Amino acid sequence: MSSAWECPCGVSNPAGREKCRGCGVSAERATMVAAQEGDRLEKELTRYDHIRVSTTPEIPGARSKESLGIVTAEVILGMHVFKDVTAAFRDVVGGRVTAYEKELQYGKQVVIRELRAECQKMGGAALVGVRLDYEAISPSMLMITAQGTVVVLE
Repeated sequence: MSSAWECPCGVSNPAGREKCRGCGVSAERATMVAAQEGDRLEKELTRYDHIRVSTTPEIPGARSKESLGIVTAEVILGMHVFKDVTAAFRDVVGGRVTAYEKELQYGKQVVIRELRAECQKMGGAALVGVRLDYEAISPSMLMITAQGTVVVLE
């Protein structure tokens, strides 16, 4: 491989390394698995994209005709030990911890997808007043919760 690569186990590996330093899988296999998993996740995360989401009490440019109730969703993310080591190093020398940032972005996508799925089950077209909360529940676990109100649009 000509550039640094991240194994599906979460370990970042330097360019030229043939096997993951975390789990030992080959770079070629890791790349193939990551591509397959990425395609699957992309389909799953975009399945409910037609449901509109807003943090405001209304959808801009649309009118709500009925409120169907509140929905909630939770995601708990476990951080990988190698990400913790990288984070500790970054904490000392400064800089962004991209491994954690990627986990947070993924968790946010998943929790919003769960809200959208619940909205669709209830027959809604949009979620308003959506709120996200993040909480560390242990040194290596993070919980993301979301809530919103399901509405039918005119």
